[in-house]
Amino acid sequence: MSQEVLSIYAAMKIYPANNVPGVLTLFGDKVHFEANGALKGTEIRNDFYFSEINNMKMSLSMQPYKISIKDSENELWEFNQVAKKEGQKFVELYNDINGQ
Repeated sequence: MSQEVLSIYAAMKIYPANNVPGVLTLFGDKVHFEANGALKGTEIRNDFYFSEINNMKMSLSMQPYKISIKDSENELWEFNQVAKKEGQKFVELYNDINGQ
């Protein structure tokens, strides 16, 4: 496993009105999501390897900001409830590590 770079609070959007709270962690080769509390272990998907990520961006959402990951199959994974500065740093570090 590669070294952890940064962890931030985020909530994985699973349905339009449902989010799973947890921690989004940037490693040197992947992004990892782990749910918190009673929902731990119920994640639909945990790992997003850089080789499988087509695009990652941060944008404004209804729950203040979100990070969106589009994978190699063009499936969109959204992580809501992201703090603006932490989210920007997360995406910047991903781009630096991934050479984008």
